[in-house]
Amino acid sequence: LTVMGYLEVTHGSGTFIKSEAPLSKTLLEKLENDLNQSSPYELFELRELVECQSVKTVALRADSDAINEIKSALAMLRSSNHARQSFLESDLQFHLAIPKAIGLKGTAAVIRLIFECMHKEYKLASTTQSTDYRKKAISSAEDIVRYIEKGDDANAVRCMRRHLDLTKYAIINLDVG
Repeated sequence: LTVMGYLEVTHGSGTFIKSEAPLSKTLLEKLENDLNQSSPYELFELRELVECQSVKTVALRADSDAINEIKSALAMLRSSNHARQSFLESDLQFHLAIPKAIGLKGTAAVIRLIFECMHKEYKLASTTQSTDYRKKAISSAEDIVRYIEKGDDANAVRCMRRHLDLTKYAIINLDVG
């Protein structure tokens, strides 16, 4: 029951029933299934809603420690520029670092779930094959960080939209091409 999330063991005090029951695995599977059945446009819209609100909140709340965490993820993204799969993982970590930097773990979890559903469906690694794509993605990520650091939420959101649009257009071009 502890592993399932129903009980909490406190060393020296005892075992207690958690005040909130964990989400059922069935509910989480249903959410993932619904996302997997969503159109690509719906997934992009959902991702934009979540990530733009996240970057706005971070731009308004981030302290120097949070900004350093995001800059660290950006540095990893820059260093992965030459390997497609490594770049894809570093890009995800960059997107997750933004909400995590100010403790928005639920937001990061939703971003990861959307990303994984998109990756399963569209094989995002193929969208990152071009060096030009990776350069543009890194440049737009740098812009996002610059505006977060300035506390400029409107421009941070604009740059996040531009960053997300790179993937959207790359996938559209794959479907067309």
